[in-house]
Amino acid sequence: MAQGVSIKVDKELLRDIHVRAAEKGLSIQQYVTGLIERDLFPERFPQLTDDQLNQLRSAMELVDQALGDVAEILWGSSEQTAGGMTMAP
Repeated sequence: MAQGVSIKVDKELLRDIHVRAAEKGLSIQQYVTGLIERDLFPERFPQLTDDQLNQLRSAMELVDQALGDVAEILWGSSEQTAGGMTMAP
């Protein structure tokens, strides 16, 4: 059964907590609980090595380029639909 904890933080920190949780798509409870779990049990949340981070960055660059190519294909001004009508961007 879950137990409650009450803490006091200043307004600016609370605002930042709300913003960060929202950016991550989490509730305040999920965000703060996750932070505490990562601090208490770091072995459950392994850190990526520099090499892994570099590999991920390279892969993301390729994905970004591919998505740009897809967007250009889908929204190019000279594209036509199957019925022969030109699509508006």
